[in-house]
Amino acid sequence: MEILSPGNRPGKVRDKVREYFARDVRMVWVIDSEDRSVRVYRSPSGGQLLHEEATLTGEDVLPGFSRRVADFFA
Repeated sequence: MEILSPGNRPGKVRDKVREYFARDVRMVWVIDSEDRSVRVYRSPSGGQLLHEEATLTGEDVLPGFSRRVADFFA
């Protein structure tokens, strides 16, 4: 999980995501409190953007985990 701060630049975040996957991480969540969203990466490229109304799950990495994205910003 990576929580963006106001000073995070997009290139630096992409570098961090690549670094996680280089260390065999299987899923990365990037939480953006300004946009109130979570971007889910299953590979270093792309990522699925989830907004407040969506549900974030742990898929096969954290079986049974499920939270509304809005809960991260309550």
